[in-house]
Amino acid sequence: MLVETRAGRFVREHFEAMVFTHLAEELRTGDVAVVGSEVYADWSEQTLAREDVQEKPANYLVEVGLCEEGEAGRCRSIQS
Repeated sequence: MLVETRAGRFVREHFEAMVFTHLAEELRTGDVAVVGSEVYADWSEQTLAREDVQEKPANYLVEVGLCEEGEAGRCRSIQS
């Protein structure tokens, strides 16, 4: 990360990669926001309706082996 020939100096490319990697993670988690970004896209238009995904958690539990097929009631109680 530091330039060996110049004490206390960063390698610019490494520093930029580190900064942008951290920024991308902060944007992803919502810890950082960009002023004016709502002009480009409305995040609420990208979310799914509850009705569209209501069965998905139970199906996922079956898929990963945490619940048996046909045990929908038991699967829903695991989710709560």
